Amino acid sequence: MSGERTPVVRLRDEGETVQGPAGGPLTFRVRGRDTGGALTAFENVIAPGDGPPLHTHDREGESWQVLEGSLRFRLGDDVREAPAGT
Repeated sequence: MSGERTPVVRLRDEGETVQGPAGGPLTFRVRGRDTGGALTAFENVIAPGDGPPLHTHDREGESWQVLEGSLRFRLGDDVREAPAGT
């Protein structure tokens, strides 16, 4: 992590796409290496009934925006439904 930050703009069809862990494409819109380690942002297509396994992060936060469908998130002992727009 260099600490140096430069502005980054990505158009809708830009970014590196890989096979995501939930089965669909995962497109990196910006990566930590582009932002001095400040941010990684990606778009992940998740099939109905699928999703990432329960996990935690020790050194970074995580934020989601649900564009279509809905997801369930476990926050400690609480499970929350997150419909589109959440």
